[in-house]
Amino acid sequence: MEIYNLANTSVEDIAELMNRAFSDYILPIHVTKAYLETRFRRANVDLRRSYAISEGQKLYGMLVNSFEDDICNCLVAGIDPEKRGSGMLKKMFFRAFKENNGTRTYLVEVLQQNAKAIHIYSSLGFEIKRSYTLLKGRVEGKGGCTTALLSIDNSKNLKQRFAPSFENTIPALLRAGGFELYVSQNGYLIANESGACAQIGGDYDEILSSLDGERILTFGNIDERDEELISCLKRRGFTEYARQYEMHRPSDPSKGCS
Repeated sequence: MEIYNLANTSVEDIAELMNRAFSDYILPIHVTKAYLETRFRRANVDLRRSYAISEGQKLYGMLVNSFEDDICNCLVAGIDPEKRGSGMLKKMFFRAFKENNGTRTYLVEVLQQNAKAIHIYSSLGFEIKRSYTLLKGRVEGKGGCTTALLSIDNSKNLKQRFAPSFENTIPALLRAGGFELYVSQNGYLIANESGACAQIGGDYDEILSSLDGERILTFGNIDERDEELISCLKRRGFTEYARQYEMHRPSDPSKGCS
């Protein structure tokens, strides 16, 4: 069993392993090289501080880490189904905890119904800090908002009720590119061409009603404390397709490593 960083591993090989590792996942997942390149750029992935584990010539596990300030976001943690239960995942986390100096907090996002993963993360010292709901639905706006490509300048004064998740911060969205800012008199929405919504603020009903025409929108990682937004979307016919926890672990190397 060998653990090494992913710096010299191609994105194609990472995609191939990820599709194997998540072939039986609760939500259907199939990734491509192009998708991962955009996702890695958005999350600020550092493959030099991400890890793979292999036996012989075959890659069986990976821990892909992204960084912002002193936070390490464990973006992808996956093990080939035939090797689950062998301790591979914990070994990669221990390597990350040992080598990523300067990290104050590690975080992972995990589906709330994934009890096995939650148990593993808890044994490593992670604790639940936030709960998210993910909603999808159709809106039919009457128009009237302004639209512009999201930029440093037009994102300076945007405020929402709860802090965005790691990949929905303004720096992450600017790195990804392709996000539009929709602004009404009393609200705003940030979404890309596919309808993935990263942020929404102000008067929820007003901004959604001010969009131009009919479209399908997906809201990932809505803080469950934002009852006003959740109520607004469900009233409009949106349905919940998943729930997630955000779990944190302090950088104390003694926690969860026994």
